[in-house]
Amino acid sequence: MLKTTGIRLAELAGLRYDSSDSRCSDIDLCQWEITVRSKGGKDRIVKIGHQTARSLDRYLRARSRHAQAWRPQLWLGAGSREPLTAAGIYQMTARRGQQCSVDAYPHRFRHHFSHTYPVSTAAALSVT
Repeated sequence: MLKTTGIRLAELAGLRYDSSDSRCSDIDLCQWEITVRSKGGKDRIVKIGHQTARSLDRYLRARSRHAQAWRPQLWLGAGSREPLTAAGIYQMTARRGQQCSVDAYPHRFRHHFSHTYPVSTAAALSVT
């Protein structure tokens, strides 16, 4: 999600999910979008692609079997740990990067997005 949306780490960690009430959920797989709370506390809609929606759908199905699936936070920790915070996501990303011998940090995905975001899409978005 970081790579394909360009959202900030804190925005990713702050996502909420409620399978029984879509008004309390930041995830809308039918519309391929998520609602994120930005630095200023304002909500904004971020579109996600087909592959990201598929991956998120798979995660939500696995999440439904988690012991703490009742929690509102989208990202749940392994086992009976607390939900993932921004620091936890940062540590997990860095650790996975080390395992692959790659410098992987969440902000790098934001940089990647800003450098690869299609210009034609950006122009279309600014017009509408």
